[in-house]
Amino acid sequence: MRAGAPLSYASMQHEADATNCARLGMLEAVISEHILIPPKFARYPEVEEVLWRTVQHAIAGEIEIDNALRQMREQISEIVPGGVDEAKKTKRWMI
Repeated sequence: MRAGAPLSYASMQHEADATNCARLGMLEAVISEHILIPPKFARYPEVEEVLWRTVQHAIAGEIEIDNALRQMREQISEIVPGGVDEAKKTKRWMI
């Protein structure tokens, strides 16, 4: 892991349940090999959970891709009032 990296799998593992271990392992790999700058808004962890869970279901073939995209947009719109357009206006959304 690079010096000064903000997170490590070991430090997060005690807080994780079994369903999050794989995600945290991938996060550690990204952090150790690349620069990772998470979006700067307080509710991002909730958005990340929606993305992670829904993409898993789509990859597993449990839901159609178009349905997964619709579900993500609807759920994220509930988490982030005003959605992407509002976030862009207030510079809370990083593209």
